[in-house]
Amino acid sequence: MKILLTFIFLPVLIVAVSLQGCSTSSASAAKADEIVMGPLARARLGEGAFHWFAEGYSDYSPNVDAVRGIGAMWGDTRVLIVLGTWCGDSKREVPRFFKIVDQAGLPAASIELYGVDRKKEGTDATPSTNGIEKVPTFIFLRDGREIGRIVESPAKSLEQDMLEILSRRG
Repeated sequence: MKILLTFIFLPVLIVAVSLQGCSTSSASAAKADEIVMGPLARARLGEGAFHWFAEGYSDYSPNVDAVRGIGAMWGDTRVLIVLGTWCGDSKREVPRFFKIVDQAGLPAASIELYGVDRKKEGTDATPSTNGIEKVPTFIFLRDGREIGRIVESPAKSLEQDMLEILSRRG
């Protein structure tokens, strides 16, 4: 009887201990993936929970010729970025985008950031997220009209896709 109880009790104990570890790691993951909704200042991405921004920014080396072309074609272009601070694709592409922007010398005022939750919903201050199914979504505007988007990840490279969008007559 003792052997039978041991075989029943031991697996229950192992499962209980392993579940306790899961809840701790889930709490850590939730803290690491802070969800920011609504308007987002770029400076906020430099804060503690968003260490991925500085890492992604410093690790990326954009194509110098493409960056020059982007700077030359930018004009009065504006970009609306809808991102998820919890999303791996946003964590990869948004720092790269800002590295390109900085190297091209583009005006910070021409870029707006908006955070959304996992349902792709923001706050009342977030522009309509209708049609946003994946993040990040970079929406390029000229004269108030959309001239192109980069959704989730670029087709070629971020700077090459940006060049193609900027070369359109919008």
